[in-house]
Amino acid sequence: MKYWELANYKKPLTAGNLTVASSKSLMLADCQSDRYRTLRVIDYDMSDARGRIVNINLTENSPWLKTNEGSVDDAMLRMVCKSAN
Repeated sequence: MKYWELANYKKPLTAGNLTVASSKSLMLADCQSDRYRTLRVIDYDMSDARGRIVNINLTENSPWLKTNEGSVDDAMLRMVCKSAN
């Protein structure tokens, strides 16, 4: 199941002349195996994925990751998988 995650950075990230205030990530959940991976990350110069897109990373070949019990990623995966049922 695919889902989007939004990250707003308390202090914008900077690298050279690039400033990132938020990122929107397209994720893929494998609910049967309790794992997830990132398919795409889009970085924005304003919070809440607004403003100008400053960077896009296509990560469709990223490795599958397991969550640590009690982590934010674990809670997100459980919520996504529960809504799929």
